Amino acid sequence: MENNIPVMLKIKEVPERFKGTTEFMIRQLVITGTLPAVKIGRKYLICEAVLCEYLTWGNNQANQPENNKIRKQY
Repeated sequence: MENNIPVMLKIKEVPERFKGTTEFMIRQLVITGTLPAVKIGRKYLICEAVLCEYLTWGNNQANQPENNKIRKQY
């Protein structure tokens, strides 16, 4: 059976896993709602897969492969 439980990271753990990021940068993205997170008590948890996707594509949805299709011309 496949393990579908997502890996969740605290803001403090992100710079350890993703070099080039800072706690301040991640906290600002979470507070502004740019990066989705779950608040449990006083801590924010961020899904590692969502964070990877955000760091790869940013806010530019047009660059994502599933959205980068040729549109039908009428």
